[in-house]
This record gives sequence, C-alpha cells and structure tokens, in this order.
Amino acid sequence: MNSAGSLGLVRRVDANVIALVHKVKEQAEAKQGKQYKQFAAVSYREQIVNGINYFVKVRVDHDEFIHLRIYQDFRKTVLLLNSVQEGHTLDSEITYF
Repeated sequence: MNSAGSLGLVRRVDANVIALVHKVKEQAEAKQGKQYKQFAAVSYREQIVNGINYFVKVRVDHDEFIHLRIYQDFRKTVLLLNSVQEGHTLDSEITYF
C-alpha cells in the first residue's frame, strides 16, 4: 500500500462515513479493550486501493480522539476495521497508518 501521499484531502464526514464508523464501533472497543464514552466521526481522508481505505478521526471523549483505518470494497460487501490509533487531538493530522 502507498503512504500518505496517496491520501485524499481531509473532508467533513457524511452519512456514509458516519454509518461505517457506527458499524465498527464494537470492533474498535474490542481491539482496544475498552468502551468509549462517545464515538462520533469528525473528519476523514480516503485512499483508493482495491476498494477504499477510510482514515477517520473519531471523538471518544471531550478532548480525546482516535483514528480508525476502515477498508470497504467497491461492491460494499466487505467492511474491515484494520487499525486503531489512540492519543490524538482535534488538531492531529490524519495520516496513513
């Protein structure tokens, strides 16, 4: 996979991204071994691969954010939470991970 150079511009979330984040919430909590107080998508970037990687900034507490890397194939039959990064802020740049 390519690095950050192939990521699209930062965008405001739309209904599709909100739905994707909602669908992977339990997986993210299981991966991190915790339950989040909030789970609200804030912004995202896309990477076109053999489908789309969504790199999403998610508010999990008042001033605490995580980044999710979610993969969805073009037919929308596969949805995978590939990675979670904790310790982000509202100002943290969304980068490839």
